[in-house]
Amino acid sequence: MFKLELYERIGVIQSKSLVKTVTEILNAADEGFWLDPCSVTGKYHPAEDQGNQGLIRHLVKATYVFEQEARRLMFEDYERDAGMAATILHDIKKNGEKWGKDTDYMHGITGANFIKQFKFSDKTIKKMVMNAVRYHMAPWNTSITKEKMKQARENPEANSFSYTELMKELDERTRGLFPSRIEKAVQDSDYWSSRESMSFYPGKTIMPDVNKMENLRKHDSPEEWVQDILGFNCLMSYYRRKEI
Repeated sequence: MFKLELYERIGVIQSKSLVKTVTEILNAADEGFWLDPCSVTGKYHPAEDQGNQGLIRHLVKATYVFEQEARRLMFEDYERDAGMAATILHDIKKNGEKWGKDTDYMHGITGANFIKQFKFSDKTIKKMVMNAVRYHMAPWNTSITKEKMKQARENPEANSFSYTELMKELDERTRGLFPSRIEKAVQDSDYWSSRESMSFYPGKTIMPDVNKMENLRKHDSPEEWVQDILGFNCLMSYYRRKEI
């Protein structure tokens, strides 16, 4: 269900050639991309981003946030297309070039490099998409591998990084702090769709109990959230059929 929703979100893109390319990139994604949660630890994401297919639900949410960003900023068609493509693809290598069990914090760079191998009809749009994917984690984007980061944390007194590595990291982080309009919209869409305090899912109506506001939006498990969403969609389908 959620995989289909993400593919359907490609339809928001107006450029037919870009739709084709984004579809090809998604088709080449690792199996784990379609099945894994958005966060293994659950530390930074709300319940609906956890559990089976949690990453895909996060991406679907992010595309809806991006649509509103593009509307508010009065994006041109090409900006909206490039930004939507990047939003859909920004976590294409979330768990690393070789898909692993946890988040690779270099996945902006890895994702951009993965996208680079695909053919775009417009080289400028390709660069826009790649850059928006590369810097989507700013200001937390990094060029340092997990292994290097772990080594430095375990032995902070050791000189873990070369001068070249430090300069590369400085360049990477600095560039992320000065985004283009498209890059900033993708950064914001990713950020706001992943806040635990802003739990939501597009098309899901929340009817809070005003007498239990302290428990608002809290669920026992990611599975409960998913079942809630599925149940709501089935209910809506039933009523739509009745209206017809």
